[in-house]
Amino acid sequence: MQSVEEMVLSELETLGCPVAVRDLDTAINDLPIDSLDQINLVAAFEDEYDILISNADTSNCGTIRDLVTLVEQRIAARQPKAA
Repeated sequence: MQSVEEMVLSELETLGCPVAVRDLDTAINDLPIDSLDQINLVAAFEDEYDILISNADTSNCGTIRDLVTLVEQRIAARQPKAA
């Protein structure tokens, strides 16, 4: 399984985002994708990692890095802690 960061960047490439904006510090609102693409992007993470991400959570993400962090937090929250 690829890392969350790799998946985000791969999904952005699939959505047609140019390399110049596929940087973790790029503001999500600066991406050349529409709201439906944003929904599909989040849905891809939910499917891949078996997590749920609310609209409220994604609205708090300012950059791609914030989105990666959110997905990583959701993944960590669903996994049992090692003893």
